Amino acid sequence: MKVRGSGSRFIVRAAAVLAVVLVAGVAFAHHTPSYIYDVQKRVELTGTVTSVEWKNPHVLVHLAAKAQDGTATNWTLEARAVYIMRRNGFSEDFLKVGDTAKLTVCMAKDGSPTAGLEAVTYPDGTLPKVVGECVIPK
Repeated sequence: MKVRGSGSRFIVRAAAVLAVVLVAGVAFAHHTPSYIYDVQKRVELTGTVTSVEWKNPHVLVHLAAKAQDGTATNWTLEARAVYIMRRNGFSEDFLKVGDTAKLTVCMAKDGSPTAGLEAVTYPDGTLPKVVGECVIPK
């Protein structure tokens, strides 16, 4: 016995399942800062900016910083998305290659020299708006 319209109901159901799967994949792909960074472990890094990548999905700052023992480490610091940085008043020149800055960061959970960039203090002591990648809303 054939039910009228059963083929179209199958197509609607299949499309709904596909939509749920696609949305779940996109939602999983975007991470919260606490997934990668230890938001309870904030430290200050002081060093020289070696490059800034102003592109999506996140602005990346590369910093050469020396530890207390004098060893140099190259850090990759993840800031917010470009549109959020612009909305918060930052432009592509908020840090320039060669700048020395003190950066507040949340360390990567895996111990690698990567971190979520939270705030920048310029050499003259000025503190712009918080960059905020590892800021968790209260």
